[in-house]
Amino acid sequence: MRAILTALLLGTAFIAAQTPALPPTAQASAQPPPKANAVIRGHVTASDTNQPARRAQIRLNRTDGPRAGGPGTNMTASTDADGNYEFTGVAPGRYMLSVTKNGYIPGSFGATQPNSPPRPIDVQEGRMIEHVDFALIRGSVITGRIFDETGEPISGVQVGVLRTIGNGDQRRLAPGGRMSSTDDLGSFRIFGLSPGEYVVQAQWRQNMPSSAEALGRTGYAPTYFPGVTDALSAQRFTLKANQNISDLVMALVPVATVRVSGSVVDSHGAPVSSGSVMLWQSSNGPVMGSMVSASSPLRDGKFQFPGVAPGQYVLRKMPTNPTDGESASMDLSVGGDDIADLQLTTSPPLKISGRIVAEQADVPLVPPRLMLTPVAQGTVMFSDQSGQARGDLTFELKAPPGLYRLQAQPMPPPWAIRAVKVGGVDVTDTGIEVKPGRDVTGVELDVTTRTQTVNGSVSASADQIKDSSVLVFPGDAAKMKFPQRYVRVVRPGPEGRFTIGGLPPGDYSIIALEHFSPGPTPEPDFLERQRPSATSFTLLEGETRTIDLRLTSVS
Repeated sequence: MRAILTALLLGTAFIAAQTPALPPTAQASAQPPPKANAVIRGHVTASDTNQPARRAQIRLNRTDGPRAGGPGTNMTASTDADGNYEFTGVAPGRYMLSVTKNGYIPGSFGATQPNSPPRPIDVQEGRMIEHVDFALIRGSVITGRIFDETGEPISGVQVGVLRTIGNGDQRRLAPGGRMSSTDDLGSFRIFGLSPGEYVVQAQWRQNMPSSAEALGRTGYAPTYFPGVTDALSAQRFTLKANQNISDLVMALVPVATVRVSGSVVDSHGAPVSSGSVMLWQSSNGPVMGSMVSASSPLRDGKFQFPGVAPGQYVLRKMPTNPTDGESASMDLSVGGDDIADLQLTTSPPLKISGRIVAEQADVPLVPPRLMLTPVAQGTVMFSDQSGQARGDLTFELKAPPGLYRLQAQPMPPPWAIRAVKVGGVDVTDTGIEVKPGRDVTGVELDVTTRTQTVNGSVSASADQIKDSSVLVFPGDAAKMKFPQRYVRVVRPGPEGRFTIGGLPPGDYSIIALEHFSPGPTPEPDFLERQRPSATSFTLLEGETRTIDLRLTSVS
């Protein structure tokens, strides 16, 4: 018996010795997946009344992981009568929480003011996270009435607000909030506006052929309060939180209009009879394409727009199939004469492919989700303009012709985008140009863990700090054209501390301004006026700079 046992033991030892050990990755994969059993709880109040916010919608979105999805990740919840909400069965990961409620400014957890950066939450298996609270700020309201040149109210006029954005030495306006449509009394109401500076724009709805035909050759130009056609001459309104501006009265400016007509064919020359053609305001002027000026359904492949006011436009045929359908776009200058026999030729989306170039780092790079964001508003959009990078860090996206910026949604910490290159040329700021009929290959997304941070403190009383902001802007005025990368506006914390991350290396100016609220990117000329009082510094790659500031009055 002893001999038999000895033989069995020796045989087992021999088999174990001959069995190769599992590699570390295989051992890790053999571990059970983490359980989706974490809990997040919080409370939502209305800041103006300090009362519970009932039926506020909370969104929980995971920002890390291969696809940032799956069970226990992206979820929604609604607050109860006491303003409480709860997420159960949350999977481990990093999350952003946001809240919306009708009449209030959308908020994100950790954002101290509207438009300030949110703070992510790291969730661990089985963890209970409480007191994830929000204080909603009621949005401001603008109301008024729109009339024609004879004093008669006009219904169906689109009324919206525009905000200034930085773009080099040119002041431009872009959509800044909700839109409204006038009723039978010509009345409009725009609500839920964040603090900031606004211009009110009214545009006659040219997509109502019966109205256009009834008016014959007379229409109305886009009009800006108090009744001008030059957007940069319009009156500006500075809104604080929960402020109402009422009884704005404006007459639209009449103009002679023309008829625009044509046809659409596909890439094989066949008429396109499904969908519609849209006429957008051009983004080349002071006002970026804020409204669809008109929409014409296709009938036997033909479209027609009566009552088009003179100006610069873009004709677009959107794809019927949002994944890989054909689309077309054409710039159009409208003068005093009818335009007939235009032909739009649609084409399938083009491929943009490349790879992510990651430096050596202790933290592995999880393939991020990438997206092509159009530089010009109103650009045709496809669902395939976003997609997951593959395990070997290559990627392939689709988009119609246009100019796009390549972005991540977002990069998994501590990684950040250093540069986007096409053919060795840095196009991070200018964008990737997709030309008709030509795929774009060899795109390189250069990423790094050596990110830059600016932190410090503002010397002032608690009351002064509460109403102040820290501004960082580039030393090179030409970079003002790309405010999304080189300009930051943040609110310091209660003790005056601030942290600003994500700035590219370069030369900058920094200043702490009293009585200044974070909002849209300040105008370049405003920033230039602050430069003499600002502190200049150079930010190197991977550097953390500490800069202490004193409050300065706005110049």
